[in-house]
Amino acid sequence: MKNLIKRYNPVTIFREMTGEEFKPMYRSIMLMAFPAFVELFLSSLYGMVNMIMVGNLDAEGAGNISAVGITNQPFFILISFFAAVNIGTTTLVAWRIGEGRRKEASDVLRQSLLVNVFLAVILGAVGVLVAPNVMAFMAGTADYDAIRMAELATDYFRIICISIPFLAINQAITAALRGAGQTKIPMYYNLFANGLNVVLGYIFIFGHFGVPEHLQGVRGAAIATTLSRFVSALIPLCYVFFSKRATIRLKLRGSWLPKANIIKLLMSIGFPASLEQLFLQSGLLLFQRAVNTLGAATFDAHQIAISINGMAFSVSMAFSITATTLCGQAVGQGDTALAELRTRHIARLARLSTFVVAISVFVFRGPLIGLYTSNEDVIRAALPVFALIAAIQYIQSVQMCRAGALRGAGDTMFPFYSSLLGIWLLRVPLAYLFIWLLGEHGPWGLSFGLMGAWASFFFDQSLRNLIIKIRFDRGKWKGIKEKKDRKRELLKKAG
Repeated sequence: MKNLIKRYNPVTIFREMTGEEFKPMYRSIMLMAFPAFVELFLSSLYGMVNMIMVGNLDAEGAGNISAVGITNQPFFILISFFAAVNIGTTTLVAWRIGEGRRKEASDVLRQSLLVNVFLAVILGAVGVLVAPNVMAFMAGTADYDAIRMAELATDYFRIICISIPFLAINQAITAALRGAGQTKIPMYYNLFANGLNVVLGYIFIFGHFGVPEHLQGVRGAAIATTLSRFVSALIPLCYVFFSKRATIRLKLRGSWLPKANIIKLLMSIGFPASLEQLFLQSGLLLFQRAVNTLGAATFDAHQIAISINGMAFSVSMAFSITATTLCGQAVGQGDTALAELRTRHIARLARLSTFVVAISVFVFRGPLIGLYTSNEDVIRAALPVFALIAAIQYIQSVQMCRAGALRGAGDTMFPFYSSLLGIWLLRVPLAYLFIWLLGEHGPWGLSFGLMGAWASFFFDQSLRNLIIKIRFDRGKWKGIKEKKDRKRELLKKAG
């Protein structure tokens, strides 16, 4: 008990953060985490603004929020294939920067771009082709409202699938820059692109400046997103090719042929992360479809909760990115003790920050929901969920920091295992249990419904946190880079 009080004593924490021993470390953590947080938070905010505009196309929102919302998980499944390349890119670049081998870091980015663009063209075409069937499945029922929602969603999904190659370029360069510790640069270009998305969204969604009627509404939101993603690919490309300030630089005259040894290493590090995202997003797709059966008002409430949760989630994600980069660079230097120390202090800052966020989200839940809709049924369904959102943030923050550190060390399998078990052992089965068996239409006439679905999210995060903590504390991640390097040398000799 005394150890717990000491660990969470704000006076002790403040003294340690401002003391001479750890002050430089906290400063480096914040210099890296803050730009990532600003980028992620404002990106979520811009997405929130777009959803607010879509929700206010008429007085009741009339399923417009849901039409955009049901496209999210299918789209995330498509782009989950990039996770293998992008996690591998961040980790490998962090290692090479830590070793002082910048040229090899540039080679990693070049190969990352090649693989990402190749995948993006294929996935974009697949998305356009399967859109009608996938959206009909996501709509869940065959009544008029569900059919109309699926039609709107199909238009939206097909248009944003065109943007996948632009998103792939952006993600590859962003992953490399983060691995190099340049988190400010992605913040700048992504903020500009997302700001442009809001401006274009306002123009296209509401039909200003002579936009034709058939390009307005939900379809207009998709067009705005696609145009802004084009810009979000163009700016970072210009930066890595032409800026002298870039830590990682590319040349048009350099070799753009695939290099098997780099691609194999990228995939060996990142493939578990891609599997993690694929299983995660597939589970969330079934989770979302189950919630959709609760009715349009409840599903709109669910989408609003997801949108606000995404803003709060940006704090945890920023510290996770920081842990991946700083832990990866320390491992690249051969100093696993420093990697462990950095991770523990990053987790402490994440815990403190998300506590403030959780309290804020809960206290201001009413005004936040009111921004999206004036529909009383939607507001009534959404309000109780925010107690769980607040609790989830606190658990999620530490779990994500440790998982980010494991990825930075090249240990990507255990984050995958934790997500697999959390989603498929707890979240999806419990969601169906709460919605179908313990919901108002179940045999016992209970009313867990949406609250039960979000309770399954809480249990999922709790299990993941436990698995990741055990793995991190055991320290087996400390020898993974050495094994990868030995394998790399063998591949070179074999080649």
